Amino acid sequence: MKRLLKIEMIVILGFMLMLVSFHAEDRKGSIDLYFHGNNKNDETLILDNVPFMIYKIACYDGQRYIVDDMYKDLHLSFDDVFSSSQTQMAMKLDNYIQKNHIQGHVYYTNHAGHIYFNDLELGIYFIVQKDNYSYQDGIFISSPFLVKIPMSDHQQTIYHLSIEPKSEWIINQPITDHETSTNSQQNIQTSDDESLIQYTLLAGLSFFVFILEYRVLKKES
Repeated sequence: MKRLLKIEMIVILGFMLMLVSFHAEDRKGSIDLYFHGNNKNDETLILDNVPFMIYKIACYDGQRYIVDDMYKDLHLSFDDVFSSSQTQMAMKLDNYIQKNHIQGHVYYTNHAGHIYFNDLELGIYFIVQKDNYSYQDGIFISSPFLVKIPMSDHQQTIYHLSIEPKSEWIINQPITDHETSTNSQQNIQTSDDESLIQYTLLAGLSFFVFILEYRVLKKES
């Protein structure tokens, strides 16, 4: 009787584990991206109509992340995706994607600066700003980054994430008077060099003609 009870408990436990695994694979996640930044006056601006590209880098099978075949040559490791190495990994991915012309899905921030990536399969996603955002005399840019779905914070497993990419405002550098003066001086120096060459050739030719005339006169005398 006890042996039969043990077998029943093992069967029930196995069935429950199968249900949990199936539920994890079938579950979806989402990302709410909010893009904003501060200008030179430290004013917070909502950045609307900014394009972001999203790429699925790896899938999640309920236990581990499996890198997509398209990115296997990069030998990516996601054990420390949220450590300091994330930036290097993101830049590596960005260069690889541009070099190989890999197409992702493009989304634009709405009037409130949000993008909602809904119904996402579990895995690791790479998100990058597609174009710079021009504002007055500068531009807003953000660095590419990686996102895990689900994400664990040691207390709970999170499937629906809210993210605010760090933006940087860079002032466009106008051409200064010094740069203009330097360019003009370079042009003048180039012109002087050409004139010097012309004068040197002319002097050499005159000297050659003088020697030739001297020899002719000497023979005649």
